[in-house]
Amino acid sequence: MICLLTRTGAGQEAAVDYAMQIRPILSNACFHCHGPDADTREADLRLDTPDGLFGVRDGEAIIRKGDPGHSLLVSRIQTTDPDLQMPPADSRKTLTDEQRQLLIRWIEQGAEWKQHWAFVAPALPDVPGGSVPVPGGNEIDAFVIQKQQEAGLKMSPEERPAVLVRRVFLDLIGLQPTPTEAEEWVRKLTTSSTPLSAGQTVNPVVWRDLVQHLLNRPEYGERWARRWLDIARYADTNGYEKDRPRTIWPYRDWVINALNADMPFDQFTIEQLAGDMLPNATVDQRIATGFHRNTMLNEEGGIDPLEFRFHAMTDRVITTGTAWLGLTLQCAQCHTHKYDPVSQREFYQLMAFLNNADEPLMDLPDETLDERWEQNQQKAEDLLLHLADHWPVPDQVTVPLLSATASVDGEQKLTQDADHVIQVRGVNPETAVYTVDLKPENLPFDHLVLRLLSKGNNKGPGRTAHGNLVLTDIELWQVLEQPDSQAAQADQPLLRRIPITSVQASVEQEGFPAIHCLDGNASTGWAIHGSAGVPKAAELRCAIDPTQLQAADRPVLRVVLRQMHGGKHTIGAFQLVLTRQNATEDPTQRREKLVNSAFEHWLEQERANAVQWEFLQPVQATSNLPILTIQDDASILASGDTAKRDDYDVRFSAWNRPVTALRLEALPDDSLPAHGPGSTYYEGTLGDFFLTELTVRQNDQAFAFESATETYSKNRFGNANVSAALTFDGDVQTGWSVHDRQGERHVAVYILKEPIPAGQPIDLHMVFGRHFASSLGRFR
Repeated sequence: MICLLTRTGAGQEAAVDYAMQIRPILSNACFHCHGPDADTREADLRLDTPDGLFGVRDGEAIIRKGDPGHSLLVSRIQTTDPDLQMPPADSRKTLTDEQRQLLIRWIEQGAEWKQHWAFVAPALPDVPGGSVPVPGGNEIDAFVIQKQQEAGLKMSPEERPAVLVRRVFLDLIGLQPTPTEAEEWVRKLTTSSTPLSAGQTVNPVVWRDLVQHLLNRPEYGERWARRWLDIARYADTNGYEKDRPRTIWPYRDWVINALNADMPFDQFTIEQLAGDMLPNATVDQRIATGFHRNTMLNEEGGIDPLEFRFHAMTDRVITTGTAWLGLTLQCAQCHTHKYDPVSQREFYQLMAFLNNADEPLMDLPDETLDERWEQNQQKAEDLLLHLADHWPVPDQVTVPLLSATASVDGEQKLTQDADHVIQVRGVNPETAVYTVDLKPENLPFDHLVLRLLSKGNNKGPGRTAHGNLVLTDIELWQVLEQPDSQAAQADQPLLRRIPITSVQASVEQEGFPAIHCLDGNASTGWAIHGSAGVPKAAELRCAIDPTQLQAADRPVLRVVLRQMHGGKHTIGAFQLVLTRQNATEDPTQRREKLVNSAFEHWLEQERANAVQWEFLQPVQATSNLPILTIQDDASILASGDTAKRDDYDVRFSAWNRPVTALRLEALPDDSLPAHGPGSTYYEGTLGDFFLTELTVRQNDQAFAFESATETYSKNRFGNANVSAALTFDGDVQTGWSVHDRQGERHVAVYILKEPIPAGQPIDLHMVFGRHFASSLGRFR
């Protein structure tokens, strides 16, 4: 038997494999001086590449395939001359006789060079025996059996069904079967109409069903995802000193779901490295890029954020090499790799590739969002449907007035606005009589309303120091139409007294009820000093019998207000309104008119009070570190790295008129942490900023601010005040921030002490800084 084996080995000499047998010898003895590291390379000779290994040096081949006698490598490893011997004695590396003979045999066999097996794409080998040797097994069993036979081993007897069930549960999902599950599967595996082969204890068909059942369970992905998550350095917290929680669990779930869906590995790779760059990337594909967001994050106050960003970038390079290349790239962070073909330059080239992206937070769709959106839409529709109910239809509607003409019996001056509000100015006499001619659009009407208003006297509608007044009599007359001949001869118009049947007041002073202004007695009257003092406004409703009015094409009514009490208790401002019973107008239409009228009235007031702002157009934006990009809407977006202190310098084009105030808008953006408007991504509130100083100059001349206001401000740290007014106090420890209101637009308005002249560019300088990076991400 021994002789036979020896003769077989001599007759069929085993082929020497470069990758498995030769490269390890060269790597240990030669690559230090003749390998990938340019810093230690001698004689500009590389033996780790085919070009170097089979090259020519001084007319002599380093290795001549099939001819070791004419190979320089062989002569150098065999010589005893210390000046020529390789490896040299001072390298403290030696070759054994066996290694020398192996090198010679490799050259004799043709010196076939191969890539390291790690760089060679695996190929499917032929199945030993050409078939599956185990009933219910697969091709892998053939390789196992072949090796067993070569080693003189054989299979152990198949275990009991209960043991097999427990093993496969633990293997595939990492959990033991419950007693009920174990009993059920044991029963299925052992109860079969199909006869079992020799040595089999379970039905192979049912066994495949069990395996498929476990592969389909969600626990399968949970068990096996942890191995990939370890490579991806997944964690639920940031690490380092504070070790705060992070919300990256959707990436964990993505890996689990990918394994449960049996996602192809090429897709698994592409989505994790560049899922966000795929056409029409889905939310899941963007979540997959969380692979490179698993780096640790140091939020300690004393750190340099750029230093730890560098650590994060190197971690991404190293993890990429570990996960997908199977290489220890971290060696090349400090020097060219001693063993693997990775130079230090290539390490930082890959790092530059991974370091060119921002790191925004991503809002994930809430599974309940659609349902809540529908609920809110329905709620909004209900509110709109009942909005008009807040403007109930009044019993009385106003009769439109074409004009109102007022006169007095003294030296007072009367003014009137567009709503026919009459204000009395000038001398305040002891007594007074006001006469007002009203021209209504049409007849009839059934109420005359006197509204007393506070204008010019913040104490009340009266002209006394305390705002009170006394109306002794109110009279209503209709000016009748006369023939032209009679009108020309008459000095006074023809009047018809319209009786006032009753009165009702919003407030009455004790002893001065409203009814007294109908008794014709100059010593009595209506006053408005009630239990709560003099009101700012009061109303007197006078009812009339509309049948007493005569039809007329151009009706004119005269109202006489007599104030004969004395003591200057006269009216300061008032309005006369005619109303009639609302009997014909549709209530729904009336409510809608009231709603629209109220909104239009508010809108007109807001427009009248609104300040007209115009955008300054930035023409240049620079900073110490962040990249400032001018947007089409005249805003500026910051991206890239930020420091603990960032300085922004922005030049705006010349304005065509003097600038008296500046409005700074802090704008949200999806590219910023928590949608901005700030760039803070650690330690402070995500998406916040801290503007410490703001200055404006023109031609190197500084312009001072008089005051500043903001729509919102809040400090996260301590109780110190923050506001826009603190951004020009010269103290970099104070400033403006918007803690708790991220993702919103915020505005600060700066009032200048002196206008900035027109015609020259305007320069704005902003300083941001805290014990963490806190710059503004987007602004205008």
